[in-house]
Amino acid sequence: MTLLRTILTITFIFGGSPAIAADASNPDAASVVNAMYAAVGAGNVDAALSFFADDGYNIGPGGKKTTGKVDLRALINGWVHENVQIDRASSVNIQGSVSILRSDIASKWCDDLGISPVQVVSIVTMDGSKIRSVNAYYTPASIARMTKACDAKPESKMPSGAPCRKGIPFIKKYTDSLIAAGIAERD
Repeated sequence: MTLLRTILTITFIFGGSPAIAADASNPDAASVVNAMYAAVGAGNVDAALSFFADDGYNIGPGGKKTTGKVDLRALINGWVHENVQIDRASSVNIQGSVSILRSDIASKWCDDLGISPVQVVSIVTMDGSKIRSVNAYYTPASIARMTKACDAKPESKMPSGAPCRKGIPFIKKYTDSLIAAGIAERD
């Protein structure tokens, strides 16, 4: 981990979150997810993984569901390898037991395309103080930026290794399906 990453992570963690937990034994989703993403940004896979419930899961922006600690570890390792940096949630909307967080995300791939940061929305359900589920999607405006950048750099490959032009339609299809189901907003 670089010195700059360490400093930024410490600043992030101790700088607070837009939503501060009133009860340390039952923290709000924004505080937990922001801390989990800070651990990812710092390259600390074990710390990031510790925020998930044992049977927790993540649904990525392409609709792929990753469940359980072993598979989540592999996913988070991929995020660290891709140098995923997710800012604190800029918008928090709580709807019952679900929290909807908007954040900016940067990564090697987005940097290479010249589009960092892009906006991601995380729909989070908590199980006490642990993340039960994260369902993430890119906003339509972010997908439009990705599509334009991929059209300009058709040789670009996504972190999965898929060509940009083949991967972006899956991301768009997933976001569109969430919008059609009334789960996601148009922007």
